[in-house]
This record gives sequence, structure tokens and C-alpha cells, in this order.
Amino acid sequence: MLTGAALFVADLVRALTVEHEIDFVRASSYRDCRSTGEVRIPASVQTDLTGRHILIVEDIVDTGRTMCRLLEHLKDARAASVAICTLLDKPSRRCEPVNVHFCGFTIDDHYVYGYGLDLNGRYRGLPHIAYVPRN
Repeated sequence: MLTGAALFVADLVRALTVEHEIDFVRASSYRDCRSTGEVRIPASVQTDLTGRHILIVEDIVDTGRTMCRLLEHLKDARAASVAICTLLDKPSRRCEPVNVHFCGFTIDDHYVYGYGLDLNGRYRGLPHIAYVPRN
């Protein structure tokens, strides 16, 4: 989450017209272009979320496992509301129900990289999003 969404977050916060704060959480379930099915959250939010309106900004919502695990992780935070904003949504891969409130683009089932998303740790700095063609 944190690393892949960094460029999107930077562009998004410059466009926001409401007062806001930023905090980061690190979560992932991918290794070598595939979902491992195991969600890791090694770094969590440091801000007290009680009574706050939270917007989770994600690079891509794919299987939904990472987002569901993050929502479980935040459940006890007593936030006033939680909404999800994603640059890319891939509903054809969804294994867990996720309600995406704000979506930049809905995409087909391709492994994508660039604009913050990586391909085995590379290509995050591309100014566009590309995909790995299927064999």
C-alpha cells in the first residue's frame, strides 16, 4: 500500500481543497507478480483516529484481501467514517467483498506497473501505467 500509492497520494493531496492530515500504513500480499494470499501489515498508523473521517488511499484494489485485512486492523480505531479511494480497481479478481468509494480507473485482469506500482521492485518511477502481457 504505502510504497505503491505514494505517487497517487502526492498528486491527490495537492488537489484536495479540504483540510487534511496524512499518515501511512504499510500492507502487502504480493510477491513476484502474484498474490501470496497472506496479508502483511508491518507498519501501522501512528495517529489517533477516534472520531475522524478516514480516507484510505490505495494504488490498486485487486483480490480485496489486503483491504479487508486493513479494515479489520482499523476496526477498533473508532473512526467516524472510513472510505476507500483507489487509483485502479480490478473487480474481476475480487475474493473478498470491498466497497470502493472513489475509483480512478477500473481495469481488466493484468499485472500493472509504473506510476508507483512496481514489477519485482522496478519501474515505480514510470510516469505512466503499463501491464505485463499474458503469454
